[in-house]
Amino acid sequence: MVLLVVLAVTSFAYAEESHTSSEITLNDGSSIRGEFNSEWIRGNTLFAEDLKIDPKIIQSVSLSDANGSATVVLTNKDQFAIKISEQSYRLLSAIGPLEIPLSKIKNIKILSTGREQSNSDGLIFHCTFNDESSILQPSVGPGGNVSQALFSPGKSAAALYAIPRKHQADFDLPPNFLKKAGCIEFWAKILKRSSDVSWGGDPRFFTISRQTTRETHVLLDIVSNNGAGNSGFSTWTPVGNLVSIQGMSALSYTTLFPSSKWQDWHHYAIIWDDNGIDGCSPSVKALLKVDGQPIACAKFDPRSEAGIDAVLAEPTILSFTSPSPGNLEDSTKSPFLIDEFKIWDYAKTDF
Repeated sequence: MVLLVVLAVTSFAYAEESHTSSEITLNDGSSIRGEFNSEWIRGNTLFAEDLKIDPKIIQSVSLSDANGSATVVLTNKDQFAIKISEQSYRLLSAIGPLEIPLSKIKNIKILSTGREQSNSDGLIFHCTFNDESSILQPSVGPGGNVSQALFSPGKSAAALYAIPRKHQADFDLPPNFLKKAGCIEFWAKILKRSSDVSWGGDPRFFTISRQTTRETHVLLDIVSNNGAGNSGFSTWTPVGNLVSIQGMSALSYTTLFPSSKWQDWHHYAIIWDDNGIDGCSPSVKALLKVDGQPIACAKFDPRSEAGIDAVLAEPTILSFTSPSPGNLEDSTKSPFLIDEFKIWDYAKTDF
């Protein structure tokens, strides 16, 4: 492979320019990753001449010819044709600063934006579930693994189609990735035909488990009995576990979603803080919100301080829809769609 680049070390002004993790694919199929150091993507479109686009809001730029004709896809999924006016783009790569001629570029893919990369807003993981590539390289956080993943129209673009007893995606999370305060939020749509909830996870939306033994630490289930006499929403967090209905129950989804259809898209947010959640009683250390509304807690089982520290210190695996292909006990028992999965490093309560 011959990489055609022009070294231009003295022309870079790193302190003043945009730094965005990117992958540039060349015409011969080779690719190179690094920090995208060109401040703008400039070009002409049907709706604007000399348009300047910040790379931080770009998902990809696909060149269709050597003259600069391209398609730009933004992070909000807008896309349009553009005639690129730049002659080259600058990349800070593992082999040093590079200036790559536009005529040699086939595609520019933004792997993570500068804002999310900086973690200034507390977002530490974000998977859009738009396609397999969004699992392999999420918008924020560690890359994942794909196994038999299916996708369907989602709340935003596409969503992961979670099927019972099918291991579809997982992400290895390093030690201390989760904190003593945090939030997991996502959109989901239940696809089960029956209006009655069965035992176990019906559905189980996700699990975060110990990498070595697959012991589950964090999850969200809908259950009529989880084996411990608990029903409704069963929510496990690093600081303790809560359930919305105590005791075994002949439960319907209509009971859990009294003000809306259970078949609709719903927003779920698991919130925890070992020091207590803002706006709640000091004793409330974990909370589940559905569509922005707190769900009643019938029972909360706190972890000890040593137990919390042990959970946080372990490397874990975030899984959809079971920790491993052979572990069917932790697999969801009904199909659902899941979209826009995010983890925050503080107890976020506003949605």
